[in-house]
Amino acid sequence: LPGSGAGARPSPPPTQRDAAISAPTGAGKTLAFAVPLLCEAADELARRGTVVIDALAEEFGEDVPPAVMVDALAPKLQLTGAKVAGAARSSKMPAYTLPARGPPVGLVITPTASLAEQAARLLFSLVGRKDAREPLATKAAAMDTAPNNGRSITYDGPTAVRVVTLLTEEEGAAAAAAAADGTGPLLESDLLVASAAAVKAASGAIDTAALRMV
Repeated sequence: LPGSGAGARPSPPPTQRDAAISAPTGAGKTLAFAVPLLCEAADELARRGTVVIDALAEEFGEDVPPAVMVDALAPKLQLTGAKVAGAARSSKMPAYTLPARGPPVGLVITPTASLAEQAARLLFSLVGRKDAREPLATKAAAMDTAPNNGRSITYDGPTAVRVVTLLTEEEGAAAAAAAADGTGPLLESDLLVASAAAVKAASGAIDTAALRMV
């Protein structure tokens, strides 16, 4: 925004929702859109987290297995074509079913696949994990029973948030085909980070009505 001549900068009008930012690497450009995106989507992310908790309570009552609690409530990052990052599911994990997550409420479009992965990792860190490449340090069997800290694991953000990437045109087309069959990342994610090529390929299948911020 242009300066006023006195050193102060005017506030943008309330209806202005688009912004162009140019800054050196490391200046915080990704955070500049990631934080407002999460704030805008916070109420819906919280509602979806409550749906997960209610579903667990309905299925297990008051005796939700700690391993299930960790697996269901931990945030997850799905880098398309890679293993989901988050709580590792054990072969001894009790079977359980959760309701569909729904279409993404936030969409980040990047010019390249590498920038999409970078942005996705940062969003993932803001909803409860430091980095998707780090193993889950807390095991369900080691529940802390200290006062005010009785959960298996504590996250800084909303529960069970799913961050998904679509990095290529092929991945976008595959996601669109999966959505036509009632499944896939366009129907089972909270925050979608995609390259421009992937968005173009999947655009007809993206539920824009559900988006809180692009």
